[in-house]
Amino acid sequence: MSERSGYLEAAVEAAPLVIIGLGEAGTVLQWNGAAEQVLGWAASEVLGQVPPPALWGPDKQLTLAHTQALRGHTWRSVELELERRDGSLAVLSLSATRVPRQEGGTWGVTFIAQDITLQQNTLDTLVLQVDQLLHAHRVTLGRLQSSELNFRSLIERSPEAVVIRQGGRIAYVNPAGLRLLGYGQASELLGTDWSAVLPSEERGAPSALPGSAAAREQRLRRADGRTVCTELTELELEFDGQPSTVVLARDITERKEMQARLLLTDRLVSVGTLATGIAHEINNPMAYVTANLSELAAQLNQRISALGSQALTRVELTELVEIASEALEGAGRVNKIVRELKLFARGGDERLEAVDLHTVVKNSLKIALHELSRRARIVLELEEIPRVLGNESRFGQLCLNLLINAGQAIAPGDIDRNRIVVRTHQRGDGWVLLEVSDTGVGISPENQRRLFDPFFTTKPIGEGTGLGLSICHGIVKQLGGTIEVESAVGKGSVFRVALPPHRARVAEHEKLTG
Repeated sequence: MSERSGYLEAAVEAAPLVIIGLGEAGTVLQWNGAAEQVLGWAASEVLGQVPPPALWGPDKQLTLAHTQALRGHTWRSVELELERRDGSLAVLSLSATRVPRQEGGTWGVTFIAQDITLQQNTLDTLVLQVDQLLHAHRVTLGRLQSSELNFRSLIERSPEAVVIRQGGRIAYVNPAGLRLLGYGQASELLGTDWSAVLPSEERGAPSALPGSAAAREQRLRRADGRTVCTELTELELEFDGQPSTVVLARDITERKEMQARLLLTDRLVSVGTLATGIAHEINNPMAYVTANLSELAAQLNQRISALGSQALTRVELTELVEIASEALEGAGRVNKIVRELKLFARGGDERLEAVDLHTVVKNSLKIALHELSRRARIVLELEEIPRVLGNESRFGQLCLNLLINAGQAIAPGDIDRNRIVVRTHQRGDGWVLLEVSDTGVGISPENQRRLFDPFFTTKPIGEGTGLGLSICHGIVKQLGGTIEVESAVGKGSVFRVALPPHRARVAEHEKLTG
């Protein structure tokens, strides 16, 4: 075995992607560590043999892929289900291609697959896979500086878009990147400035925190002028002997559209939950608005009939003004309730601005007060805090969801014993803390681990969608904050949201833009 072949074998074994090689006759010639981990069979059990029947899939997809690849047809990122050794199903994004021998003829077919079984449940899995992939790339490139061809072959088969920048200009783009950006040939992009694939309004914004390899959302501009929303990761490494930035991008347009629909659904669910209280709050002022207007009309008619052409006295006019003023006050209360409800329910406006968190908390309490007041006493402990950078509508949804969650943890009927406390204060590092605590039933440790998962709920059918806390987590994370819970069964819960102050976010932006 040559040194180069040895390095290549080591790179294949260390790769986080499933790599399986089948000979022309269908026997297993290559089976890396990731294949063992994902599918459950050890290499010693399958090398030199025909793969176990379960692996071919219910419709023998691997047989079809093997046959077509031997005929020269390449499979790229085909999603299929395979049965693991333990009987569970693994969802893989699979590519298959024919591998020729150097001396002529065919060595066999190489299958490269990515396990996407848990991809819909957590974004952290994708970040970890990207980090592992880039780490494997760095190790491979460090050992195989003379084997750039192998590196190119690997990323060209990657289902994720890969773009390499050097000095701010695009030096390489893989086929998945061309498809994502809507170009037919790499030559159309090579040598162009990275800003050419950014929307014009985002070309002066900072790309990422220095040294950060965390995934972030980034819009990219396609060749036809349209934009696509991506989850983008950047990492510094050496390519062609020069310092480079590797950019991995994944199209999340459909996921963003789904998130928008979920946000709207959650708002509607919250409004439905509070509909009785909102109707009560509106009916109270409307009742005396109607009564005062009726009284005003009746008294005017009486005065007109009784006095004929005589003018009304000053006292009588004052009484009528007071009645009209009370009616106006009630109408003002109705308008205020409607404005607060519209502020919470509106969608589509995602502008970030300096937000007074206390105003958001008080408006959310007004909407939820009728529902909460039947369950517990409401206590506000609001200390002086700076404004935070965010979106008022999003913060309103966050606060209302936390308040509704606290109220639903307490059974109605014992108001004097139960409390819901809303507290704000500033941490020593300048971050703003919002805490919502309750004296409800509490949350078991096993449920706390799944609390922020979408559609997870402990409430009976019809009383909860499982979206509220998941959406809270998404709102806080998108604004650069954190959310955590402390709870004990039978003693209640505390939800704690930490947010960077507005001035810190502005200073960070100014530092990055120089």
